[in-house]
Amino acid sequence: MSFFCEYIDPETNLPVREFKLIVKHYLFSWFLIDFMSVFPFEELLPVENSTGGLTKLFRLFRMPRLIKLIDVDRFKNILKSF
Repeated sequence: MSFFCEYIDPETNLPVREFKLIVKHYLFSWFLIDFMSVFPFEELLPVENSTGGLTKLFRLFRMPRLIKLIDVDRFKNILKSF
């Protein structure tokens, strides 16, 4: 539905109704979020049990937080706080 909804241009404050501009705006704004919400990831994951493959996928999203812990000074501060 978002491919057919006009939007307001932030520079001119006028509604944009040209299809190509609406598609471009949508692809660079909400498309990724909408795609992630409807894509059937469970179809691509190997079936170990009902949630096993899916939890492995979400473990990857924790990697940036774990990399921050590698910083030695930050890790020392965390240990000192305990």
